[in-house]
Amino acid sequence: MVRVKHTPVQKPRKTFQCEFCGVLFATSSQLWRHCRTVHEGRKDHICDICGALFTTKQSRNTHIRTIHEGARDFVCAQCGTRFTQKGAMTVHVRTVHEGHRDHHCEICGKAFTANSSLKHHVRVVHESALDWICGQCHAKFTSRNGLKYHLRTAHSQHGGKDFFCTWEGCSASFTSKGGLQKHLQGIHRRVKEFECEQCGETFARRPSLKHHLRKAHEPATGENREAAASGDAAPATAELNGTAADAPDGAAETPQSVSP
Repeated sequence: MVRVKHTPVQKPRKTFQCEFCGVLFATSSQLWRHCRTVHEGRKDHICDICGALFTTKQSRNTHIRTIHEGARDFVCAQCGTRFTQKGAMTVHVRTVHEGHRDHHCEICGKAFTANSSLKHHVRVVHESALDWICGQCHAKFTSRNGLKYHLRTAHSQHGGKDFFCTWEGCSASFTSKGGLQKHLQGIHRRVKEFECEQCGETFARRPSLKHHLRKAHEPATGENREAAASGDAAPATAELNGTAADAPDGAAETPQSVSP
């Protein structure tokens, strides 16, 4: 047997340092790109469809594929849910199917799937921090997403609905990219990725699948009949029409703005 000696690969030394923040880079081009995007705020790559600006060509191309073309190339092998990025699918598998919650709060013991979620929990719950302030009305928020949603809904010239459907003949608009994406997938592309495990029927939206399960497969108890009669069991369709239902994930848990 012939033994092959493997020579360890040496990583390039990071000798190029940013004069503003001290971060080190392996090449001068990496340092140059860092300064332009992080410290100068340059966004030179524009989307020809909606005009959104991006710091890199890769980010711009990803935006076009996922938002305007509806590409979801990463599929969960266990449940079939599709994702726009591999990282999002990996987090989904670890948290939903494997039940990983590796980040624990030292104060109350609550467990989280990501370190960022733990930090947000500590700042908001235990420190009552309101670090994100609106520059126009000085309202305060616990997260960047809360502030961004506030800016879109309270100060936008379109009443918060700045994401427009580009489908020919459709004038729907939405307050978030997620709402627009759900609209495109469910209304125009008719993508039905949510399948009923009991009868095989497929649906474009998870709320529609849940409504189907309640209506078709759950026993018709008195409580269910009463809910159906009052309209509570009807699936939410607001997000397809561009209403407040397309708020970003977690907005419902984010405390309301606090006036100064």
